[in-house]
Amino acid sequence: MMERLGMGYDALKSDFPQLVFCSISGFGQTGPYRDWPGHDANYMGVAGALDNGLKTGETNPLPVADESSALFAALSIVSAVYRCQKTGKGGRIDVSMTDSAAAIALPMRAAQVGANDEKGQTAQAHTMPGYGAYQCEDDKWLTLGAIEPQFWKSLCEVIGHEDWLTQNPDPRESNPERTHADIKKALRTKRRDDWIHQFEQADVPAAPLNQTRDILDDPQMQARHRFFRDPNGLQMRYPVLMSFNENTPSNTQAPVQGQHTLEVLRRAGIDDETLQNALQSGVI
Repeated sequence: MMERLGMGYDALKSDFPQLVFCSISGFGQTGPYRDWPGHDANYMGVAGALDNGLKTGETNPLPVADESSALFAALSIVSAVYRCQKTGKGGRIDVSMTDSAAAIALPMRAAQVGANDEKGQTAQAHTMPGYGAYQCEDDKWLTLGAIEPQFWKSLCEVIGHEDWLTQNPDPRESNPERTHADIKKALRTKRRDDWIHQFEQADVPAAPLNQTRDILDDPQMQARHRFFRDPNGLQMRYPVLMSFNENTPSNTQAPVQGQHTLEVLRRAGIDDETLQNALQSGVI
């Protein structure tokens, strides 16, 4: 939006070099999904955070992408402002709700990535027709987030249910179970990629629902370069892209307990003899 108004970071940074500019979007400012509309269910699906139990169709996701991206944004802004105070330089902060959801989900599911079993896969329940997870002809799943009127209208047109648009009361309210069942039936008539293409053309909030093992193959997740492997297995980088840390190594692990204790204490003015005595006595 700010770019369209001519007030994006690139337009302002030369006049305001100390500007800290934070963008929060569904899929981030890069990658093939960057312009897709969406809701939390879509972002969670791409992040592989909705695949627990794809067989039953009975979960209702918490807004993890919404809330975690806000937390990552706040932390990143604070870090950027502190850096600006030290260097006089601002920067752009690119927060992806999808990346944020992946960062929350991955630590609990890292062992599943690359697995070939089907254990424990579920999809979501639908408390509102047109919002949640739907299975397609090829047995793959996608998420819909057609809540707002313009998105609901586009969804109805794409799946061939324009008749719902003239019904009064709205079938989502008068008969949600039947409406949901009809959407399920419609989505089972085509492959997921075909639906995704049609929904993208019609600006319907839709996205793949990835199983955890599929995340690394998703073009959006690949384009964001948030994952890497090290001797400890699959890891995820900090899920926010910042223009000023592009050359900063991000494939590093958190320090182990006590790794920097001596260094910190020396900086505090404690001499080596005192430190050695503390080590020998078990104080540190």
